[in-house]
Amino acid sequence: MILDKWYKQNDYHKDHGEGLDYYHVGLTLGAGDIGVFLNDSIQYIHNYKSWEILDNGPLRSTFRVKYDPYTFNGITVTQTKTISLDAGSQLSKIRVDVVHTGPPVLPMVVGITLRPEESPLLLDEKTGILGYWEPKHGDDGTIGVGCVVETTPVPMMRNYQHGLAKLGVKSGSAITYYSGGAWDKAGQITSSDAWFSYLRQYEAQLKNKPVVTVGK
Repeated sequence: MILDKWYKQNDYHKDHGEGLDYYHVGLTLGAGDIGVFLNDSIQYIHNYKSWEILDNGPLRSTFRVKYDPYTFNGITVTQTKTISLDAGSQLSKIRVDVVHTGPPVLPMVVGITLRPEESPLLLDEKTGILGYWEPKHGDDGTIGVGCVVETTPVPMMRNYQHGLAKLGVKSGSAITYYSGGAWDKAGQITSSDAWFSYLRQYEAQLKNKPVVTVGK
C-alpha cells in the first residue's frame, strides 16, 4: 500500500508524484472526528486502545477501534468506532457506538477544523452536509473536507474554529455519519463547487440506495 511505502521512507510530508500528507490540525476534530459537547466546550477523545481489521478486500476496507472510558464533568463515556471505506469513494462510513453515564441523551459534535483565512464553508442543516474547501497550501494544492450526517435535520454552527454538526446519542446507541476529503491535484475534484456538488450527490445516493432483486 502507498501509506506503507510512505511511512517506511519516513517522508510523507512532501509530494514525490504520489501525493502527500500536509494536513496539520493539532488537537481538534480535524477532518470529521467526533467529540463530546459539554458546557459549550468540545471534549476531545484521545488515542484508541485497540484495533481490529474486519474487511481487507479489493472493494471495501473496514476496521474497528476501541477507546478506554473517559470522564468529563462526572460523565463517563465509552466509545467504539467502526470505519469502512469503499473503493472509489471519497468518504468513509463511520459508526460510533457510545455507552455513557449521566444525561439520557449525551450531546456530541461532528466537526471540521477551519483555518484563519476565509474559505468556502457549507453548513446544510436540512440535508446534514458539512463541507469545507481549505485555503490553498502553496505548491501542495488544496484540500476539501466534508461530512454527511445520517440523522437530519441537524443543527449546525461555525464556532470554536470549527464547522460543527450538533448531535445527541442515548447510552447503548450509535451515531452514523460519513467523512472524507478530496485533493485538487488528484485532478478529479478541483474546486469548492465541485466538492460541494460531490457531497450533495453522495447524500442523495444515501437516501436513494439501489435495490437489488434476484429472480427465482
